[in-house]
Order: sequence, then C-alpha cells, then structure tokens
Amino acid sequence: MLHDELNEAYIAGLNAQHYLNEALFYLEQAKDLGILDMVGGKLIISLGKYGSIDKANKFINEFEISLKSFARELLDVRFIGNFKVEISTFLKITDIYFDQLASDSIVQKKIVDSLKIAQELKPKVDEIVLKLKELSGN
Repeated sequence: MLHDELNEAYIAGLNAQHYLNEALFYLEQAKDLGILDMVGGKLIISLGKYGSIDKANKFINEFEISLKSFARELLDVRFIGNFKVEISTFLKITDIYFDQLASDSIVQKKIVDSLKIAQELKPKVDEIVLKLKELSGN
C-alpha cells in the first residue's frame, strides 16, 4: 500500500515536472524573442514571441493542475519525508499574456519575472521527485 502511494506521488511529480519544463522552455523562448523584438524586430518576431507566451501559458495551466494533484499525493506520503511544494508562489506567473498594444518592455519584464519564478520552483520540484524515486524504488 505504501509503495503504491509512493508510486502515485512519483508519477504525479513526473507530470508536474514535465509541464514545468515545457513552460520554462517557452518562457525562455519568449524572453529571447522579446529581446529581439525590443531591438527592432519585425512582425514575425513579435508574432513568435506571443506564440511562445501562449504556449507557455498553456503549460503553466497544465502545471497548475498537475501541481495540485502532486500536492494531494504528497499528503498521502507526508509521514515519510518533509515534502512541501508552495503552490501559491507559482500561481503568480499564470497570467503573462498581454494585449499586443502593451509596450515591449512591459511584456518583457513580465516574461522575465515569470521565468524567474519558474526557475526558482524547478529545483524544489526536481528534488522532491528524485526523493520519491529513491523511496519508491523506481
């Protein structure tokens, strides 16, 4: 029974990890395109930036859902280790889509802020997933 709960928590953690990694990828991409856009990028760069923001938001939303599931699974195994994922911290990055009329510098700041929060959360999620992997024998 305990092994099953550890496995469920581990799988939920892998899902959260996957969505976080995807969100990070697209946030990085949006940041890079945003820099190009600010130094005189063409319409195609601006469209690419907003496309990356859309994709990042999609994965952030999926991450939110999977993180909540992960947190529930961690409650089942909390007596084994001190597992804690601060969901409210990550919720701050969930709305980075802006009207294309917003200035490039405002959009860029939001992208960078969102990326920073996601980067700070990644090692926490990775550490818990690694610990669950060791405990579950996966």
